[in-house]
Amino acid sequence: MNQSMHSRLHTLSQFTIIVALLTAGLVIAASRLPTEGTPASPAATAAIGVGRQPAGTATPPSAVPSLQLTTASAPPAATVNSTPTPTPDVSNRIGILVGHWGYDSGAICSDGLREVDITLDVAQRMAAQLRSRGYEVDLLHEHDPDKPQPPLQNYQAAVLIALHVDSCIPGASGFKVSRWAFSQMPEIEDRLVKCIYDRYGAATGLARHDDSITIDMWNYYAFREVGERTPGAIIEMGFMTGDRWLLVQRPELAAKGLINSLICFLEAP
Repeated sequence: MNQSMHSRLHTLSQFTIIVALLTAGLVIAASRLPTEGTPASPAATAAIGVGRQPAGTATPPSAVPSLQLTTASAPPAATVNSTPTPTPDVSNRIGILVGHWGYDSGAICSDGLREVDITLDVAQRMAAQLRSRGYEVDLLHEHDPDKPQPPLQNYQAAVLIALHVDSCIPGASGFKVSRWAFSQMPEIEDRLVKCIYDRYGAATGLARHDDSITIDMWNYYAFREVGERTPGAIIEMGFMTGDRWLLVQRPELAAKGLINSLICFLEAP
């Protein structure tokens, strides 16, 4: 055999060995691939790409490999408290809305007498005596339209009474009471109104002045803001000129009449 032929045979032998080795490697690699229906190991899954499938094919749930995450497990979901929030007991709470307090002065007479000074004086007298009887009393500011959350929003109490005073009309005298015209509990609030008419009138001796009740009373804004279970009424306690003897000189009589009115409503058998 000449030198050229020997060189060719040697090269062919090397090529045959390389092909055999490549074929054996492919067979081994194929044997390690997961068979159909058998989940791949996490490493293999990460290598081939999770969720990636040929276009137009769908993977059944049983064929989706599960991942073994090494990150910390998420905290357990918070337990939902199914216990309903109890309704607060407000049977001993009285709300006194002090007309114009914390908002403006209300009506002003020519001599400088202000409505808010009268309503605050009477309200403070009422609160002191009602608290001495064991009641919980809230003195409430008038609504400020510039504040986003009205102070009376969903206010809850056994009763709410709003104190106001009529303007300085010469010769006018008397008081008036109203509930909300669109009351959701008209019978209850009618009883409150009756108690105020009876007890306040008896304590002060003032006559009723019903013909001057306006929309500002029967559609008073506070009635639309308080909780739907809070009965309420508004009173104009008298006129700042004709009834000044009561409102300025004998405010304790006005406070007494209103206290008796609330006790009539709250403690009626």
